[in-house]
Amino acid sequence: VINNPKIEQLKERNRIILEKRSQVLRFYLIENVIPILSEGILNISQELPENPTEFLQQYLEKIAIEQQQKMNEDQNNVL
Repeated sequence: VINNPKIEQLKERNRIILEKRSQVLRFYLIENVIPILSEGILNISQELPENPTEFLQQYLEKIAIEQQQKMNEDQNNVL
C-alpha cells in the first residue's frame, strides 16, 4: 500500500466533514429521541406486555399526541 499524501488529506477532510454532520444528528437523537425511547422501554420492562413492539408503538403514539396538544396549547397562549 502506497501512502499518497493527497489521498490521506482527502480522507482526513472527509472524516472531519462526517464527524461534524454526525454531531448534529447525535445531538438531535440525544435531546429528542433517546429520552422518549428510554421511557418507553422502561415501561415495557415494568408492564411486560405480551407484544412489546405494539406496546411501544402505542406508547409513542400517545406521546406524539400529547406533544402535539402541548404545541397547540402553547400556540394558543401566544395568540
